[in-house]
Amino acid sequence: MPFPTPVGNAQPLPFGLGSAQTLAFAVGSGSASITLPTEAIGAAALRLRLVAATSTDAYVRFTTGASSAVAPTIGGAAGDLPIVPGVVEVFGKGGGVDTVSAIMPGGTGTLYVSWGVGL
Repeated sequence: MPFPTPVGNAQPLPFGLGSAQTLAFAVGSGSASITLPTEAIGAAALRLRLVAATSTDAYVRFTTGASSAVAPTIGGAAGDLPIVPGVVEVFGKGGGVDTVSAIMPGGTGTLYVSWGVGL
């Protein structure tokens, strides 16, 4: 099912859950990852919604297959996408993305990952 495009002054569709609901995984100073279930990989899941129940910034990566998230260093290596504590973010998901990896070098917390369509 393609993502509907707003027409004229129409507002984007709100985020809607897929057939399953939400997965949670613990994040800390070492990279952690979660593999999405089959229904979260197909065309019915065009978006991933992340909720950060964390105390410090987390850095996330979306991949096909196993990977490790990387935190950036000041004046050094680039890192993955930052997610600040308490935020809710919705991301477009490329076809085949089946893994979400995260690292949180400054603490511990939980990331919640939902899949569906809309913003």
